[in-house]
Amino acid sequence: MMSISNVSAGAAASGYYKQEGYYKAGTEEGERAATWFGKAAEENGLTGYVDNRHFAQLLDGEAPDGKLMGRYVDGERQHRPGLDLTFSASKSASVAALVIGDKRIIEAHDAAVRAAMAVVEERFIKTRFQQDGEMTTKTGEGIIAGIYRHDTSRALDPNLHSHAVIANMVKNENGGYSAIRNEAVYNNRNLITEIYRSDFENRMADLGIATERGKYGEVNISGISKEVTEAFSKRRQEILNTLDSKGMDVSPETASKAALATRAAKHKNLDRDALRETWRADALTAGLGRDQLDFGRVGHAAPQPVVPLDQQRPIDPLAEPGQPSGMFEKAKAMLSSAAAVARLETDPRQAVNRAVEHISERESAYSRADLTVAAMHFAYRSDFKAVDAEINRQIKAGRLFESGEDGQILTDKASVELERSILATWRKAEKTEGLELQGTARRTGESALSKKLSETNSLSDGQRASIETTLTGNGRYVGIQGYAGTGKTFMLESTKEALTRMTHYAGQSGYEVKGYAPSHQAVSELTKVLGSAETLAKVVTAERHHPQDVDNSRTILVVDEASMVSAQDMRSSMDYAERTGAPRAVFVGDVQQLDAVAAGQPFAQMQKSGMRTAVMDEIRRQRNDDLKAAVYHSIRGEITAAFNRLEDNVLKVDDPRQEAAERFLALTPAERQGTRILALTNAARAEINEAVRDGLRQEGHIASDDVKVNGLVNRQLTEAMLADARSYAPGDVVMSVATSKEYGLKKNSLYVVREADHRGNKLTVEHEETGVRTTLPLAAKFNQRELGKALVAYEREARGMAEGDQVRFRITDPESGIKNGLRAEIKSTKGGVIEAETREGSRITIPADSLAARGLEHD
Repeated sequence: MMSISNVSAGAAASGYYKQEGYYKAGTEEGERAATWFGKAAEENGLTGYVDNRHFAQLLDGEAPDGKLMGRYVDGERQHRPGLDLTFSASKSASVAALVIGDKRIIEAHDAAVRAAMAVVEERFIKTRFQQDGEMTTKTGEGIIAGIYRHDTSRALDPNLHSHAVIANMVKNENGGYSAIRNEAVYNNRNLITEIYRSDFENRMADLGIATERGKYGEVNISGISKEVTEAFSKRRQEILNTLDSKGMDVSPETASKAALATRAAKHKNLDRDALRETWRADALTAGLGRDQLDFGRVGHAAPQPVVPLDQQRPIDPLAEPGQPSGMFEKAKAMLSSAAAVARLETDPRQAVNRAVEHISERESAYSRADLTVAAMHFAYRSDFKAVDAEINRQIKAGRLFESGEDGQILTDKASVELERSILATWRKAEKTEGLELQGTARRTGESALSKKLSETNSLSDGQRASIETTLTGNGRYVGIQGYAGTGKTFMLESTKEALTRMTHYAGQSGYEVKGYAPSHQAVSELTKVLGSAETLAKVVTAERHHPQDVDNSRTILVVDEASMVSAQDMRSSMDYAERTGAPRAVFVGDVQQLDAVAAGQPFAQMQKSGMRTAVMDEIRRQRNDDLKAAVYHSIRGEITAAFNRLEDNVLKVDDPRQEAAERFLALTPAERQGTRILALTNAARAEINEAVRDGLRQEGHIASDDVKVNGLVNRQLTEAMLADARSYAPGDVVMSVATSKEYGLKKNSLYVVREADHRGNKLTVEHEETGVRTTLPLAAKFNQRELGKALVAYEREARGMAEGDQVRFRITDPESGIKNGLRAEIKSTKGGVIEAETREGSRITIPADSLAARGLEHD
């Protein structure tokens, strides 16, 4: 990964970066680990190894042209020394390079750092200077940097990383030096990281060294077991402990912050030979073979360690050709398989197309950097320059469109055309006739409805307007913008009642109302009001793949939580309304409350474009004046003011695991019912839930014994990722949403991933119950789409369920009759069978190993 920090004044003056490498002062090893970088450095004769005194002067602001950088405030010069971009290899690469001793990996790391820094210098180092009397911001003409390679952490673990320290001066087009503007570096941090990783990965493949991507995208050396890497992860464990104590999820960003907070004292003039002997001893203890370590000692790399069958990866031929026989025969044999490791080069066009498919599934507009990172992920042996050139080609060809500052925001032709088609369909349908309402001798149907509504005291003005908008006027599509707590449910109930009164006349049948919603929970609420409802996914899936012969000419379609509907689903729902002749489709939602999980915001776009929309903004749910005022503030986007009004009702705690749980448990049972604990991360949520459960056990509200459930957490992969083998790792669980005899899949059955063949884009999976293995070519056509897109990917997570637990089901299980979102209380766990009671009072009995039980989480 690549992390960014500012260089401190103390580091600039003390030779910190050489000291931080723990090399003995004046040794050749220490000198060779620090090299100059940058066009401006080269122009000024700064090549080869870094002169510490000279570099300290540069960091202090002494530019090559004699200019003293910085600005004066109250007579004192202020100057930022520079920027530190730290590139870190994975732990497995560090072990292979430093413990086993494969120097080629160190050389590949160095080259990958310089490749990434070349892009940083060319693209992301900006400067601001005066030109023709005006301030202008442009890309710099060259930087001066020192790249310091280190090989240990402060806990003295093997840790291959390099600090690329950029002096805060960049050559401008006038030939002088200006201060660096580093916003672009920060904004493109993920892209810079991927450039480094991709270059390193390609160099490993050129050497015949098998690699695989880790959970956070790091490039791991295949065959270096988890046990070995964990044995050399003291520093990592310090960081994990820090994140754990704060209740924070592990991510590159949080880990970077924790690393700064857990820095140990520096080690000067370290006996490196003794340290390496310690590493060798630790490696042997962790299971690395002595012959593997000896390869490194005599200039060879190590053969692949023996790992369990279900954890085996592609062969890792680390040995160099032309080495002696005997103990090296195994390495020579593996070397002959190097061709199997080398990756096939992917057409950059294919990689970018797949990236567009991936990223546009959830975002209709996205940054160029994010698209580039995604394309490099989907590419084999395709580097940054090739991907970047292909993006430029697609922009020129009109498949991608630029917007935003410097054209760094992109959208694609398909997304634009989809949004345009939705708006075009709405506009065309504005000419359709409305509903037939029953009138009187003196009034039209619409006038009669308006009069009846005005005589109803239980409705707010917004609710009246919403009912009228739903039932009157021309046009097929209308919207109800109902803010949180304004009574949308009561409005829909009143709408159905008014519809019944106003449309049954002269022997004519009235109008039917069909309800749809994105989530099962919303469907349940809608069913209470309308009598019946379905998930929107059911109707749009049918519309795309097998349209049903339906006559909706006397049907009003109601789509609840419309702000959650993606552009693709909105398109299909409108196709359904058009094809079946529905006279009215009502989209009900709140553009400020919930966004679509998938790409697009069609509900908001249609409102902005002029769709006839009623607004419900009178808060009816909250009775407390402060709570009501807070909701109004949030509607207007005044978040700080909203929290200020909630000050007496919100308690912030420093220790989420203990204090939050203790505060909650101190409440009476009645108070607990009206109290919610909010956590920033899933990890914190899980820890707080467990702390609360411990307290409830002591109180006797939940049983002391619980049943263990092998829980499943949806990985939320896009369809493009589902069809790519690199998205999976051994141990993942997949579920098929369809049956396929050809590929040995059964609908709603679970399969464990045993092997992910990245090169062949195939998975080897094993049925959880029968143990039967099958191979899934993810890109193969199945039901008019790629086979991988018929899968759902899960991670396993152990959970305990006890009598008295409040739970929510997160996986739909047709066999058990369980739908996603259902809430219940566990009543018994005897004999490995979970009995629960829903909030509606119905009883559920399911085995602890059922699909429904594995989707349980504490509520």
